[in-house]
Amino acid sequence: MMCLFHEHTFAFDNSQIGFVCPEAMSSSRIKANPQAASMYLKVVFNAEIEKEKKGDPNITKWFLIPYHQENHWILYVLDLRRGCAYIFDSAIGSNRENSAWGILCLAYQVYKFNDGICPNRATMQGLKGFHVKCAQQVGARECGYYVMKFMHEIVTLHHNTDEWLDNAYTPRNAPYTDEEIDVVREQWAKFFTTEYLFT
Repeated sequence: MMCLFHEHTFAFDNSQIGFVCPEAMSSSRIKANPQAASMYLKVVFNAEIEKEKKGDPNITKWFLIPYHQENHWILYVLDLRRGCAYIFDSAIGSNRENSAWGILCLAYQVYKFNDGICPNRATMQGLKGFHVKCAQQVGARECGYYVMKFMHEIVTLHHNTDEWLDNAYTPRNAPYTDEEIDVVREQWAKFFTTEYLFT
């Protein structure tokens, strides 16, 4: 994620895309201490409420939340103001337990009841999940690269859209080609080499 931010700072400046720490939201962390994960999101979302109260134009449109559980990565893209989470899963149909969804729903309710801006504030309606039709991996080990590619596409291709992300994102079922994955591999390798190996 740091690599993506480093390479595409303009997109973050213009679109208010935010990241949620994948370590704080990992399944192992949630299982060990679900209250800590909830508190982490509460702090993140309360910062958004403070921006809203001040009329800050730089409120976060989308939060990118990479999530790892049972040897598989998926990507949540949370839109607080529309009350929805877009789910990018490169292995749909797998019966994996998901510890993150309950934490996200709880944190959203706290945001809503603390006067966060959302369409269903006066109701008990919770966070809605939308599965986005996205590239499906062929093997069992590509999920991390797919999540990196999903984030790369959102940041570079959709950072200025005002549409709902599931409408703006081009549906796809075919796996990524090696050339498409190489784009993010090479960017990550360049970033890691420059920022960490030779600093």
